[in-house]
This record gives sequence, C-alpha cells and structure tokens, in this order.
Amino acid sequence: MFEDYPTKQEAIRTAKEYAEPLNKLIDPNDIQGGVNSWHDIDTDRLNQEVWESVMIMRSEHRQVRNMIQDRAFRIWTDSLIRVNNDALSEDVSDKELIFTYGIWPYKMDKWECYEICHRVFEEPNVRIPHGYIRKAEEEITEALYDGTMPV
Repeated sequence: MFEDYPTKQEAIRTAKEYAEPLNKLIDPNDIQGGVNSWHDIDTDRLNQEVWESVMIMRSEHRQVRNMIQDRAFRIWTDSLIRVNNDALSEDVSDKELIFTYGIWPYKMDKWECYEICHRVFEEPNVRIPHGYIRKAEEEITEALYDGTMPV
C-alpha cells in the first residue's frame, strides 16, 4: 500500500545510512595537500568534494534511483485530493482523474487507487508527475550530502 513507501523521515534516514562519510573513503590530505584535519580544509572545497560524491552516487547507484522513485511515489500519492463523486464528470476515467488532475474520487477505495497509481512501475508510458520526482530528488540528495560529510 501507499504506507509501504517511505515517509520523508524514513527516506532521509535511509539515504543518510546509505551514504559513506568521506572520511572513511579518503584522507583530508587527498582533497587539500598539506592538511591533516577535515576542519582545516577550505569549506568551499570540502562542499565541492562532498557534492561530487553525492552526484556520483545519484547517477551510478541504482539503489539511490530507487529511493528517489519510491519517495516520489509516496509524495505524489499523499498529495492526491479526495473529491466527492457528484463533483466529477462521468466522461473522465479514473486513471485520468488520478494522473492528470491529481484527484482520488470518493467512490474509489484505497486498493483501487493503489492499483491505478502503481501502474507507474508497470507501464512504460505512465509516470509519476515530474514535480514529485524533483521534490524526492531534493530530499534524498540533501540526506546523501549530510551522510557523506566527514564526521
């Protein structure tokens, strides 16, 4: 069900745990020669290094892409608006109501809605609306950044 997909807190915790702190991968001297402590590295240089690591994780790790997709699904389905059946046109399909208008009709139970929404994982031409993907990318990317920052 919708509840099986991660909340914001769950997604952030998972992404932070997935990220590897930079201090476990390299030494401060590898970023800025002659430096022995992470606190001695120029802040801008350190941020750049962390962002590069995060972008590599986002582009090369299937698990990160899955985290983003699952979180986007939850954001999207949580945003569906319940609408009274009397306010809806008979000419619009349930699929169109959900995917085009973001409406979950009262006549439809949770299982029917879930089945229609879940088509984003099954049908190649059906997608989660892009704004929700962007929001999930922001949340996951920020959590990866926090998890990658040297401790």
